[in-house]
Amino acid sequence: MIRTIVLRKIFGSFIACNDLSISLPKNKLTALLGRNGAGKTTLLAMLASVLPPTSGAILFEGIADDKRRENTGTVFENAPVYPQLTVSEFLGLSASVYGLSSQSGRVAIQRELERWGLQAEKNRLCGNLSRGYRQRLALARALLTEPPVLLLDEPTSGLDPLESEHFREVIRDISRTTTIIFSTHILSEVSDLADYLIILEKGNKVAEGSIRQIMDSSGADTLERAFSQYAQS
Repeated sequence: MIRTIVLRKIFGSFIACNDLSISLPKNKLTALLGRNGAGKTTLLAMLASVLPPTSGAILFEGIADDKRRENTGTVFENAPVYPQLTVSEFLGLSASVYGLSSQSGRVAIQRELERWGLQAEKNRLCGNLSRGYRQRLALARALLTEPPVLLLDEPTSGLDPLESEHFREVIRDISRTTTIIFSTHILSEVSDLADYLIILEKGNKVAEGSIRQIMDSSGADTLERAFSQYAQS
């Protein structure tokens, strides 16, 4: 279980996240749904320890605060790679930075190359990869240590329909042993993947629960209509 308690982030006079208290279930897929500017990326950045909150607390069950970053895999939208390195070199460098031994690193790299269909690209320069393959590579890097928590910001951005379907299959499989939180504004992605849903609007939490619970509480017969009601509240 991951919890935030009255979490707030302010940039100057702008409140990006406003007193968010949420609970994220363990080993489930939680979607952060909201329009652009709703606060999704800011919340993920605070969960990832990339951005400090202005106030409030973040609690990862069983993970001390000083161990949170190394136990969390994170992929932000348009995740950077080193263009002058090959795919294998990039993953090798990442494995070294993560503290994996040579043997463990080789095993992890081969696992992720196979998982994301990158075997044929392993000797290509990262700078020559398509956006979709760069996204796959970023996901592969995030999973090298098989972290218990995975944070994904608009993870299918840049993926074509076949790549998106492959991503969904992999993420469903990983979620059996990993707590996954992903941001999106794509309703079909939420319907296909999410066990739990949090709707954000202008930095505020406006709904939280399973898709069925959110639809029932709004009186809507589709997720699209429920989201439309909450996003205008």
